[in-house]
Amino acid sequence: CVVLAMRNEAIQTAFCISTDATGIAVQPEPSLGKGRRACHRGHFFVMIADRDHVLFEYMPHETSKAVAAMLKGFSGYVQADAKSVYDILFRAARSDTEDAEDDEQVPCTEVGCWCHARRRFYEAAIAKNKIAREALYRMHRIFELERAWSGLAPAQRKDARQRHAAREVDAFLDWAATEHERYKGERGLLRAAFGYVVRQREALRRYLDDGPSGARPGSSSAATTTPRPPPTSSPSSPRAASTGSTPNSTCATSSAFSRTAHGPLPRARPQVLGRHPRSPRRTGTRAAPRQPGGAAGAPAGADLALISSLPSRSG
Repeated sequence: CVVLAMRNEAIQTAFCISTDATGIAVQPEPSLGKGRRACHRGHFFVMIADRDHVLFEYMPHETSKAVAAMLKGFSGYVQADAKSVYDILFRAARSDTEDAEDDEQVPCTEVGCWCHARRRFYEAAIAKNKIAREALYRMHRIFELERAWSGLAPAQRKDARQRHAAREVDAFLDWAATEHERYKGERGLLRAAFGYVVRQREALRRYLDDGPSGARPGSSSAATTTPRPPPTSSPSSPRAASTGSTPNSTCATSSAFSRTAHGPLPRARPQVLGRHPRSPRRTGTRAAPRQPGGAAGAPAGADLALISSLPSRSG
């Protein structure tokens, strides 16, 4: 199966996998004699592997066990939000654990998601908070630097990050730590935003250590623009799109879609209302006013001469 081949390649060779989950309502299978039943909640995980593959995997529950099963065998960088369900991926292998399956999980390296951090400040900025606006401005400078280096080779990008972006990142994180001390006693969006950044300090800095594009600060755009999976029937049913006989269905998109999953789609050319799309654009010169009975710009006398030259209709 092509989808399984994509998934196996991602687990075995990917440098960084960005992941996030979204909750969905799953309609249960109809059964005789039970009538209508309420929908239950499931979760779709998206996995973006080095911008080469985009996969969607359904899990009945968003738990550490589900995350470990989804990324079993992967030992690279994992970019995700700060949910505790992902902590199992970053723990060192322990020999004294009671669950033998946990020992098979190779510890991964955590990469923080700047999009998740930025979203919290954006929510506070909507409430007209000046400190949140300053945070967005500081983070915008970091994102602008990364966009300027998008075409560089990995080694050159790493050097540019260490020489220029590291100062901006450290300055922002130090400022966030100072502001967190001021607002940690207050309830609100600002305390949550600064608390997220302070707790994720090391993970947010980790993208500076490597040059491959898979570990960009905003490559996990699931915070604001998580690609939606293709519509399917109940993932727990045999009719669901699946890579095998298991109820955990995995969908995938082609690599052509994955190249646009991290950025905005090409903007369509706007059309001017009142003008046909194929009509030429207006120039700076204005058209001459249309005279009564004639073409635009034609003198009125020419119309009279044309009318007088027509043969008269005999009675």
